[in-house]
Amino acid sequence: MPWSLALMQIALGLMLLSGYATIIQNKQPLRPNAFLLLLGLYLLIRFITIYFSPDPARSFRAVYKQDWTLLMLPLLATIEIDSRTIRNAIQTLLISATLVGVYGIVQMFLGVEYIRGKNLAAYGNLFRATGSYSFYLTFAGNQLMFFAFLLGFFLLEKQNKQRRLIQAAMLIILFLSIISTFGRSAWLAIILATGLGTLLVNRRLFGYAMLGISIIVGIAMVISPDIQERIFSIFDMSKNAARLNLWYTSIEMIKANPFTGLGPGLFNKFFEMYKVPGVYDAYGHSHNDYLNIAVNSGIPALLIWLSAWISWFAYTLKRYLSSEGEDKQRLLGSILAITAIGFAAVFQCYYTDLENNIVWLFIAGIALVNKRFQVPGSEL
Repeated sequence: MPWSLALMQIALGLMLLSGYATIIQNKQPLRPNAFLLLLGLYLLIRFITIYFSPDPARSFRAVYKQDWTLLMLPLLATIEIDSRTIRNAIQTLLISATLVGVYGIVQMFLGVEYIRGKNLAAYGNLFRATGSYSFYLTFAGNQLMFFAFLLGFFLLEKQNKQRRLIQAAMLIILFLSIISTFGRSAWLAIILATGLGTLLVNRRLFGYAMLGISIIVGIAMVISPDIQERIFSIFDMSKNAARLNLWYTSIEMIKANPFTGLGPGLFNKFFEMYKVPGVYDAYGHSHNDYLNIAVNSGIPALLIWLSAWISWFAYTLKRYLSSEGEDKQRLLGSILAITAIGFAAVFQCYYTDLENNIVWLFIAGIALVNKRFQVPGSEL
């Protein structure tokens, strides 16, 4: 990860097969918690909505494509992993994210996606970077989670100055790669993750962090009129009309069938029927993960989904407060990453994008991992 969706799915599939085979071989019982049980109930509701869907086959494909990745969570919550393996996985993930971040920054200035051999969409005198993905918001969502995850390690790294400098350099690259996407939802989520992280670690850092972000934003606006225009567009409702119209249309869809939804994967099919008059630049989904769940599978599915993630935060925060060392860093990074993507999901459908979905759930699963024993070695 994160260079190829196909490789991500293959790696995940192999991990699931190997992991569950190990559990069966060792006769190791699964370790359910409230989060996993609620996700199981969410899946049950999703399958019930398939039955009521006007196109069950299409809805089944949509549920399978989006939700099969949930299978990694019971595995990660059950299997015991030694600290060195956990550390190596995290290092590999973040190094890979940093490399693709460099690639995205180059794309912002040169406007070419060399892997796929295509020109990128211009934004003023710059270009919207897609990294190694096919869409700039996909790139923004994953880089956002990687940034927030690494931030948790950086904020709690107090002993090794060399490691802290390396983490700082990686954070700068990840930050700039998010800027290169011009994805406003990710930009706003950076502020949220930074604010929450500093409040959890050291409240005195909060003011300095917000001042630093303000200075960076100010400099960026002076240097680049394109970034300045994009920031101002956050507060200009006329430039957000297309997204607002998608939200209004989604609400009309939810009103039509609030209990079981219109059917997973059928947003396009019913778009014209419930379309609110106005401008649109896309109509594949709600541009809001929470509205999208309610449209597809009804309000009960949305409420269970939200309850599951509230449970995850309660569980992870409890572990964070009672842990120390690299475990504490790992848990804080997970909290910040899921907070960031959960907030960004108000403005864009990240969970329905499989590249983002896999990273979202993998980072959430990292917080569930049970460490078997401590292996001596250098931490992240």
